[in-house]
Amino acid sequence: MNNKKGFTLIELLAVIVILAVIALIATPLIMNVIDEAKKGAAKNSANGVIEAGALKLAHDIESVTSGAFQGKTYTETSNLEFKGTKPSKFTLTFNGKGEAEFKGFISGYCITKSFENSEVEIDESKKTADDCVNDGAKVFANGEIIYFDPATGKSCDNYTDANSLNENKTGCLKWYTFNDKKESDRVNAILDHNTTSVLSFLDPQTELDALVDEANWKLTPRIISVDEIAQITGNSTFDIDHPETAQPYFFETNSQEVPPFIDMENPNSSAQGKATYAWLFDYTDDCTYFGCNVDYNGNRSRVRSTVMGYVTVPQSSTQRALSMYWVVDSRGILTQTGSFDHYGIRPVIEIPKTLLN
Repeated sequence: MNNKKGFTLIELLAVIVILAVIALIATPLIMNVIDEAKKGAAKNSANGVIEAGALKLAHDIESVTSGAFQGKTYTETSNLEFKGTKPSKFTLTFNGKGEAEFKGFISGYCITKSFENSEVEIDESKKTADDCVNDGAKVFANGEIIYFDPATGKSCDNYTDANSLNENKTGCLKWYTFNDKKESDRVNAILDHNTTSVLSFLDPQTELDALVDEANWKLTPRIISVDEIAQITGNSTFDIDHPETAQPYFFETNSQEVPPFIDMENPNSSAQGKATYAWLFDYTDDCTYFGCNVDYNGNRSRVRSTVMGYVTVPQSSTQRALSMYWVVDSRGILTQTGSFDHYGIRPVIEIPKTLLN
């Protein structure tokens, strides 16, 4: 008689069923562990990009004068040294306080961080890089008008011309967008008038801080840079750090050539509204003679009441040594001055496109 023992068919089937049940139970757990590990790695990579950006930021602002730094945005990892997976697309923005906002698509996950939060998070609703980074797909044109109340942080529709008077800081204000990109989820917007008509001291940051602390602006204001202005007008040769190319220029011609609609020998208002970039120097003194849309009608009896334009950043080391500063002037030019006495503050804010109707 054969006494060898073995599994019966029924016993073998029972073992298979038990293993199948174990697999059914274990597989989701294992997959969940793997998924959580991938999410953790993606978050770590995002934190790596943010930390690398902070180090790069510290290096970038070493040459900026005290109080002049207003923010920075990075969209490329080529100049950022970090460990981890490279985002397929991202934007990393630091505001004037050094706080970071991040949106990036890493390993199939949309990783986000707001200025207010210290932790990165995963947005499960965004499944593609474009959806993750480009919440606002609209591209705003240079000089496109938007109406936005910086105190409420919302779009508005109750604008009046009185809101554009120089030194007004509140209410539904008119802004002009510039240098927007499809991949940007925020749009740059410059106010149509000065919030501070003139400066008698070289501390623009104090005036900007007052917009947040006293006028209760929700978004951190900054000053437009000379590079941004050159990009708006298409002046590809302007370089602030090279004296041979850092020359004053008319916005209309990107050179020192006077625009044809301006009569320099006999300035008159026939040029009014003819400048392509009138929105960059509206509400400045006698600017209608040089093509702007609307002049500044200041009280000439006040000390330093003449509003010739507004200040820009940065200033090169050579110019600082000579006490010369770059300003936007009422003649529709980017030029240099030795004094801020007739130039004020015209704030720029970066508005999330999701806040715009």
